[in-house]
Amino acid sequence: MELNLYKNRKLELSIKGKKENNFLIFDNIIYDIENNILIREDNEFKYIMDFKNKEVNIELKDYGKSLNMDIKIIKMELNLKKHLIIYSIESDDLIENKLEILF
Repeated sequence: MELNLYKNRKLELSIKGKKENNFLIFDNIIYDIENNILIREDNEFKYIMDFKNKEVNIELKDYGKSLNMDIKIIKMELNLKKHLIIYSIESDDLIENKLEILF
């Protein structure tokens, strides 16, 4: 298993992982294969990105605040070899993100 994350076509993160039931675990990133939900968490924040429902919740732990935003799906390709999701998150700056998970 491998997860690649691109921002504006530039590779930002590449990490190996493992599968546990319907979840792929990549260090502090968990991807729910069936529901297309990505959770990324560290000491400062927690992202819950729900690609099926096109929404993201960002919890800012230091401030005790949560932000809800929309995701614009540009392309979603889900098959047995990989999940490829190209998306942008509602913000002032348009950033094209690409999530690629190779099985």
